[in-house]
Amino acid sequence: MSNADQASRLYTANDNDALFRLAEQRWPPLGKELPQGISEECRFASIRATQLQRIDQYLWRARALTAAVLTGARDTAAGLLLQHFFAATARTLEGAVDGKEHGHEQARLILEEMKRLVPADTLQWSELFARLYHEKRAFSFLMEGTGGGVPLTGSERRLREAESEYSAALLLGSEGKRGTLKVRGGLALVHYLQLAYSSHPELEESKREWLEETQRVMSAATAAGYRDVAEWAATNVGVMSRGEFRGWTPYEVV
Repeated sequence: MSNADQASRLYTANDNDALFRLAEQRWPPLGKELPQGISEECRFASIRATQLQRIDQYLWRARALTAAVLTGARDTAAGLLLQHFFAATARTLEGAVDGKEHGHEQARLILEEMKRLVPADTLQWSELFARLYHEKRAFSFLMEGTGGGVPLTGSERRLREAESEYSAALLLGSEGKRGTLKVRGGLALVHYLQLAYSSHPELEESKREWLEETQRVMSAATAAGYRDVAEWAATNVGVMSRGEFRGWTPYEVV
C-alpha cells in the first residue's frame, strides 16, 4: 500500500491522529526531496483539519499545493480546487459578497477547471473525479435550491438538477464505499426535500421511503466506520422522522 493510499484509508476510517502523524512524519525539512505521494497525504490532512476546525488546515493546504506544484501531482491540484468551490458556495449562502446572485454558478465553474488538470478522457478522471464532479454539482444545486435551509419557492428545477447529478454520481461509485454512501444519502435527501412541493395523497408514504433509505445509509456507514457520514445521516433521519424540511445537513465537509 502506498503512503497516499494509506492516508486515504486513515481519512476514510476517521483515524485522525494516525493521519496527521503520517503526514507530519513524512513532510521533509526545507531543501530535502519530497517523498512520493506526499501531496495527497497533505490534502487529506487539510480536509480533515478543516472538518475539525483546526488552525493547521491552512498549513496542510499550503503544503499540499507546494507538493502538487513541485511533484507535478495534477490530481492533488484538482482536488484542492474543491476547497475553493466550497468557499464560494459558503460565501454565496452568507449573502455578504458582491455578485452573490451568480455565486452558485461561479462555484460550479470552478469544478469545470478540474478538467484542465485531469482531462475527462483519462482513466484518472473516470475512476475518481467523474463521481466527485457530479456529486459536487449535485450539492451545489441542492444548496442553491434551498438556500442551505429549506426548499425555496420556485426552486423545484434546482432540486431536479441536484437529483440528476446525484443519480449520475451514483452510477460511478462502488457499492459500500464512503463516497457512494454520501451520494445515496444526498439523493435520498433531495427526493425528500422535493416532497415539500407536493400534496399528493401518498405524501407520507413517500416521506417514509426516503427516511428508510437514509436509515440504511446510516447503518451502512456506522458498520463501515464512516463516522462523519453516519452522523450526517443521523441528523437527516431525525428531520425526516419528524416530517420536517428544515434542520437537515448535506453530506459534505463544508
